[in-house]
Amino acid sequence: VQPLKDQVIASVGISHLLPKYDLKLISEIFGGWPAKKSTNNTNRASSSLEMIAGVKYDWNSHLALHAGGGTELQHGVSSPDWRIYAGLNYAFGPLTGLQSILGTSNPGRFRLKNLKFDFNSDTVSAESEKVLKDLAAKIRSFGDFRELIIEGHTDSVGAEQYNQVLSEKRANAVKNYLRKNGFSAKKIKAVGYGETQPLADNGNFQGREQNRRVEFEVIK
Repeated sequence: VQPLKDQVIASVGISHLLPKYDLKLISEIFGGWPAKKSTNNTNRASSSLEMIAGVKYDWNSHLALHAGGGTELQHGVSSPDWRIYAGLNYAFGPLTGLQSILGTSNPGRFRLKNLKFDFNSDTVSAESEKVLKDLAAKIRSFGDFRELIIEGHTDSVGAEQYNQVLSEKRANAVKNYLRKNGFSAKKIKAVGYGETQPLADNGNFQGREQNRRVEFEVIK
């Protein structure tokens, strides 16, 4: 970028999740300095160093919104006095594979990978209908069983007690689906664990998505 030549650029950043609001506070310090000495400007004038701070919100698994501002830490040719920014991040294509059911080291225990509920609800989303059909087929593959335990889990966004109740409702929603599709309700036990048994870090969207899950154990 004229009047600057090639630059070496470096940055360091940090983010902190506010679970109650599902919002990240983000900050970054970044700068650049000349790869070679220039006859037009001193190294200091050709260097830049600034800091930005802002917020980022994951609207869904594909779209993220972010905005903030910043200021220079070192005055150089390309350092702005102030900076205001806003932006969108959009990820195209599926973020996970098509496999719906994941096994564990216990042959009778598995979890659903792509079962999705409507936001803040125990209603299974329309896109998860195939997942539930795969679930029914998986359970039938075990033949006759003594008990099926359904465990509901949530991420850490929201109040702990609310997540506990929500996990119970979601486990019962799956139980009701199975009951309506020919399984005996007497053999099915639905329990909720809320946010107490995370699989991944709740500090990012991908981790929270893994933690919002339903697990199953078939007892012969």
